[in-house]
Amino acid sequence: MHDHFIPRDKLCRAKEKDQCVPELRIMSFSGALAIEPFQNQLFILNFVFMFFKFCFAIMLVLMSLFDSCFRSPIEQAITRIDVAIDAINKNSSQWQTIVSNLATDMPKEVHNIIGNDLTSLSRDFLGSASIEFKCNVDFMKARVRNSLQNLKAKLTGEKVYVARPAFCSVNPSSINPNLTTSPSMNTLHVYGYDFNNTDPANRLIQAVLIGDSSHEFIEDKYIGHVSNYELIINASALFPIISKNKFYKIQLLWNGDSIDLPQVLLQKWTAETKTEFFTPTEFSWIPPFTGAHDKDFNTKASNHADGNVKMRYNIQPGYIEASVYLDAMEIGGDNTRVGFSAGTHEESGWSDYHRIYTVSDPKFEIQSFTQNLETFQPFSIDRQGPVPYFQSGPISRYNIDIDHDNDDAGSYSKVTVFFNQLSVVLVHKTD
Repeated sequence: MHDHFIPRDKLCRAKEKDQCVPELRIMSFSGALAIEPFQNQLFILNFVFMFFKFCFAIMLVLMSLFDSCFRSPIEQAITRIDVAIDAINKNSSQWQTIVSNLATDMPKEVHNIIGNDLTSLSRDFLGSASIEFKCNVDFMKARVRNSLQNLKAKLTGEKVYVARPAFCSVNPSSINPNLTTSPSMNTLHVYGYDFNNTDPANRLIQAVLIGDSSHEFIEDKYIGHVSNYELIINASALFPIISKNKFYKIQLLWNGDSIDLPQVLLQKWTAETKTEFFTPTEFSWIPPFTGAHDKDFNTKASNHADGNVKMRYNIQPGYIEASVYLDAMEIGGDNTRVGFSAGTHEESGWSDYHRIYTVSDPKFEIQSFTQNLETFQPFSIDRQGPVPYFQSGPISRYNIDIDHDNDDAGSYSKVTVFFNQLSVVLVHKTD
């Protein structure tokens, strides 16, 4: 090896030395030239790096052309699925982007095989952003990976694995039927994965009410399969069943068993009660003539009319009816009579039932009518016109009007009932 120096003065073209280039030493070694100093070495390294980068890009283009020209679309699709699975294993937090890119980059030739599956995969997984936070990322990675494995199996003709639905969370964790206006009694939300998968009997997830000695399947019309990740049960529609307190939990089933699926507790229902106050409208009753003589009551002078008034009630779950009884007989005259005879006994003295109260809220029914319903009023009247008989309890007063100047029995003689304010206790229905 020989060293050759080029003097500075031969390289310098300027008058000032500080404008001259440095000395260069040209070294010959096995036919190669080395340029010093260090700055020039960097230039060479950069050149080499750019050269190899260019070559690598050319190689990728050639590989892509080779992949497109010499490999079938199915082989290309399988490779891209494998790449996607590997990418998800390495960076599971980017699964949404990976799935989206895979759906876009799939060869169009395989769409007739897995096109619908790809569309469903993208829609389901990319639409599950609101569900993702309810399940951890590792769980999500496993479910996406399984779905991609099934796509690959479908392309290769292998058996597709039907994943068992997996559960992440449920809201609420228990149902309180006593909170009839609360969201907890409206819908039950269950979150997880593969909720659209059917079991070998072609059944989706089922829900069953569990009791001590019995169970009852919840009708499918009350179960909403919102997506592959969310299921809703219409809890409020089950209130008539839950309120009977026969069942203590709701259990989800798949393929006939409850392995790893949630159950929701049912709290015991205590019927809500409330008291309502009302004042019925008065009504009148004219009993039929039942005597054997004339129909004119004569209550003047020494004559008078004696009789009785009383009430009865018909209490039904949704309403209350009242009927009034009146019988009267002339004393001291020709025994004119209304409302009672030996043949009919008391039946002819009772009025038809009048509706005095109706439950306004269809969710409630009458539990009790708490007033003292025993109201029996005897009377003796010796004058014309209405005579008031004041009462305690549900009746305020009876106005008894027996006699006027013309015929009375069956056309005029009557009783009018006036009510006090009444109260009724209502209870929430169970049906």
